[in-house]
Amino acid sequence: MGLSQAADRSQVTVGISGAVAVTDVSRSLAARTLVEVAPGRYKLRARTAATDGGPSEPCDAGHVPYTGTVVLPYGGLEEFRLTVVHDGEPVATWGSGPA
Repeated sequence: MGLSQAADRSQVTVGISGAVAVTDVSRSLAARTLVEVAPGRYKLRARTAATDGGPSEPCDAGHVPYTGTVVLPYGGLEEFRLTVVHDGEPVATWGSGPA
């Protein structure tokens, strides 16, 4: 999982890249949502689900990649906090201040 940033005089762009683990070949990335739960506090949720009609077969260490982007006003990183959640479980947190 990675976090990158780029800034100009008006804004900061934060890029998020990661991969959610799957344990069955019939599962895929069903939804990826990014919400601001409080000012400057973001939560990225990645959820997997069974695909329709696919055979169920266990797999070892399968991962489905995803990306996300947050655009903040310049200086916004001082109060920025991001929590990444995979299938309901927090897996990473970046930023400053309280959760």
